[in-house]
Formats: sequence, structure tokens, C-alpha cells
Amino acid sequence: MLFEGQNAGQAQGSGLSYDLNATLESDMEVITTRVSAGRADNFYIFREPVVHLVVNGNEQTAHVDEVVGTLSRGFVGELSPTGKVMGLYLAPDAGKFSQDFARTLLAALQFILPDASPDKSGSWTTTEADRNGPYLARYQVTRSTGGGNPRLVSIRKTKLRYLPMPQSPSDEELPGKSQARKTVTPKMNFAARFDSTSGQLISLNGTETLETAVEDKRVAHSETTLRLSQRPAPKLSLADTEQLARWAATLKENSSRLPLFAQPSRAEIEGNIQRTELRDATMDDLLTQLNAIKIDSNPDKQQAIETPLYLKFKAMIYLHPEESAKLGPVLARAEVSSPTFRIVSGALGAIGHREAQAALVQAITARPQDSTALASLIATLGGAPHPTVESEKAMHQVALNAPDLNVSGSAILALGSMARSLARTEAIRSNALVDFLLQRATAPGPSEQKQSALQSLGNSASPRALPVLIKLASDDSPATRAAAMDSLRNIPQPEVDPLLRHVLTADSEARVRLEAAFALGFRKTSVESFNLQKKVLATEGDDKVRSALLDNLAKMYKQFPEVRSILAHAAKQDPSEYVRKEAAGLLGRFPAATPSRK
Repeated sequence: MLFEGQNAGQAQGSGLSYDLNATLESDMEVITTRVSAGRADNFYIFREPVVHLVVNGNEQTAHVDEVVGTLSRGFVGELSPTGKVMGLYLAPDAGKFSQDFARTLLAALQFILPDASPDKSGSWTTTEADRNGPYLARYQVTRSTGGGNPRLVSIRKTKLRYLPMPQSPSDEELPGKSQARKTVTPKMNFAARFDSTSGQLISLNGTETLETAVEDKRVAHSETTLRLSQRPAPKLSLADTEQLARWAATLKENSSRLPLFAQPSRAEIEGNIQRTELRDATMDDLLTQLNAIKIDSNPDKQQAIETPLYLKFKAMIYLHPEESAKLGPVLARAEVSSPTFRIVSGALGAIGHREAQAALVQAITARPQDSTALASLIATLGGAPHPTVESEKAMHQVALNAPDLNVSGSAILALGSMARSLARTEAIRSNALVDFLLQRATAPGPSEQKQSALQSLGNSASPRALPVLIKLASDDSPATRAAAMDSLRNIPQPEVDPLLRHVLTADSEARVRLEAAFALGFRKTSVESFNLQKKVLATEGDDKVRSALLDNLAKMYKQFPEVRSILAHAAKQDPSEYVRKEAAGLLGRFPAATPSRK
């Protein structure tokens, strides 16, 4: 956590692995400078601190000097009456790294008394926080210490677990991006000696390990050792005490209060990731590297070559939106099969802010006859989380004017995706797009036009499309009925599921039943849906429909264990070799069945 937000390039060599060792040895003087209702200000100052910060074998001299300066000047910790650290105040010019170091240190030193008397077992539980977030800690009185001094008691502190954190409102800054699930597992064993008469902590010693996993994959391990012991100190003179009190008051007046933990927004997390990736590269550097890429006939090796540069372009676009303007002309000229086209279009689409969209629009406008490039660029632009008015206009132009039906159809599909992206933030624009698609879906014209409009309505997920789709579900054209079924997959209205189930059993055309089955695979699992699809599977005559039904049933395995036997039967008994192979493949995804004991 110490290097969070730092340019990791300053603290490491090449590679993605970090080994950080931080040590501090010092005499820490703690002076209570102010006591008020519900708060106490402690001033912490470190005498001749010895600090070492080693990352991947390299001493970080600049960070060491920064930390030593901050600790030597001292800082204020604001505590509750029980000892919980509510915040700290450092000199206004303290750097980000020394701020984080002080917060990490003070969190490790926390020792919190109970709000009331401990329970009969001599234990209490508190809510605390460190740089990883809030957690539950348990304190247990173990025994009185030896030496015949009944005032001294031994107390064991353990960290039980970290608490789940609510989603920050600022998480909406990155629509379309999901927060990775992070788990930190603590194992702490701290032993304290406490003077019950003076209310002083005499010592705090122990070790703690943390295992960090992201999406259940272990990504970090940390170990902390703490040895804190009280030593006699000379009594301060009144003049010294007053001087420290004035300095502490100055810090509180001129500095911002730093909590031990402040949940970063996803935008802050993303910014840290991108700064680490980009380091000190410039756009000119990246374009030079792009022009120097060599082509490898092995796709895996080619991907390994392109991915690091793609990540750097993505970081550049994210951190320096203005640089996106240079990429529009590059993309307008690039061969569609080239690394330049793949890397630049992918990076612009992954970020998707206004400037990135403008670069994509420029490339689309510059290639009106290049059907292959347009299809790719249109799909990329259609996925932007906040489509701009300019992007929407460009997509309309292609949809109405492109001579290639595949290109105009791609633009129509992208307009549906844009309508869905705009639904929550700009309902008027979203509704206008849905109206346009509804008009195309119901107007006389080529069947391809109607089908692409219907598929786009499915992309929009707009409930406003439901009445039209219900009507078209009984259209004379099987192609139109099939497109209507496909369009129902994302519409969140309760009328959708009964309609799909009815069509699955009643329509005479296999392709319509196939689209109904496909759409049911996107809906919520229910007993009605499971029972019906299981029943239809036994009587359905079309291989592709049966395969789709098996795929849907496989998704319900956790709720309905019977799925295993259904798949096993299909893998052996289905008359189609194609379906048997599909069933066997689905069955292989599940853990082997445990044999029953007799």
C-alpha cells in the first residue's frame, strides 16, 4: 500500500513483480497537546529515525529522505477517548509517500480500549481501520504480568476480518467497468502490556501477515513485525510543552485531516494503474515503437508483442485525452490487418472518452468505402460508455448512407447499444434512438432492414420496444419472428419470459424456436423455465434447438443438480452426433460426481 499512486517506474526495475521491505527504528515521543470532549490530540515526533525502503533490492533514497524529514518534524494524531485513531495532520508540504507511511505506521500502533467494561471472558471487539480498509479486531485479557505488579495486564490483539466496503458514488465515473473483487485475509498476533492505573500502553509486540487475492487469485503477501516498548523520558519543561502545543495547533489549522483509510474511487484506482503502466513514455515514443513492431507468424507470439504496447497506448489515452487527436489520422491510414489498426482502435475503444470517440469518428469518416475497417470501427465506437452527439450523428450517417448492407447493419446495431448506454443519463437521446429503430422495424422495406433494426432494439434493452416485439412475434415472416425473439433477450419486463416459453413450444419454424431458446439463455433462472426447457428437449426435432436448450440447462446446474443426468443422457442417447458432442463438452465443465456409498 505504500507505493499506491506512485510512479512504480521510480521504484523498480523491469517486470511486474515487487518485493518491498520497509523498516523504521527510532525513539518515538508522544505528547498529548490538547484534550476536548470526545477527542485527544497526540503529537508524535521521532528522534533520529533510521529508515530503510528497499524495492526489488534497490534502496529508495528519495523516499527515505522524505519520510525521515516528515517523522523528524512530527505530526498530530487525533484519537477518540478509547484510543481509536480518527485522523492525522502532517505538515502541509509533506509528500504523498510520507503521508501514506505515517498513516500505515499509526494504524499498526493502534490499541483501543472498550467503550464499556469487557465481558466476563475479559474480551472486547472493536472496529478499526488501516490502509486496506475497516476491520474487526478482538482484544483478550490473558493474564496479569509477573513481578507482583497487579496494575500491569497482558492483552492479546488479533485482527478478525476486514469488513465489506460500500460502493462509492464516484464508482459511476467509469460506467461499463466492473470492480474486481478483492479479498484481504489477516492473521495477527499482537501482545500488549497495559498499565490499568495510569492508562498507559507499556509495550506492543507481535507479527501480522496479510494475504491479498483479486478474484480469488493470490496477488500479494505481506508480513509486519512490530516491537514497541515504553522507555523513560525526561520531563518536558513548560516552555517546551507550550511550543509543541503551538506547533500541533498550527498543523491542525493549516493541514487537511487524513483518515487512516479513505476508500478510493474507481477513477482514482484506474488512474494509478494507468500511471504505473505509462511511466514516462510520450506519444512520440509510443508511435515510434508502433512503427517498429515486427510481424510474427505465430498468433500467440504476435499477441505477446502487441499487448504491452496496447496497454501503454491505453494509459496514454486515459491520462492525456488531448493526445487522442494524433491517433485519428493514424487510424485513418492504417491497414485493417495491421498491428497499428488493432492496437490504436482497441485502445481508443477501451477508454472511450470524448476525445477517443472523436478520433474514431475521424477514422470512420475518412474510410467511407472500406467495409472491413468500417465494420470494426463502428463496433468499437458503439461500445463507448458515454456516446457523444458527434458519435451518434456519425453512426446515423453510416446507417442511412452506407452502400454496403453489412456496414449499415453494423451501424444500426451500434445505435441500439448507444441507446442502452444513454438510457440512464440522457433519456431524451436514448428514447429518440429507440423511436428511430422502432420506425425502421415497422416500416415497409427490405427484410434485412427490419431484422437489423429488431436486433438493435435487443441491444437497446428498452421496455418501450416490447409492444412492437410482441406484435411481431406472430408476424407472417419467420425471419421477422426470429429477429423479434432475439430482441427480447435483454428487455427486463415480466411479460417476456412467458412469451419466449410459448414460442419455444408453439412456433412451427425451427429458426424461430432457436432464437427463443437463445433469448431464454439470457433470462433469470426459474422453476418454470427449467421444467419447460427440460420437457421441450425430449420432443424437439431440430438439432440446433436441442443444443441451445442443453446449453441453457447447463447454466442452471447449481440450482438444479438434475442437469448432470440430463446432459449425460444426451451425451449417450441423442440421435445427433453434433448434439452428443455438445452435451459431452458441457458435462465436462462440471466437477466429477461423487460416488454414493452403499
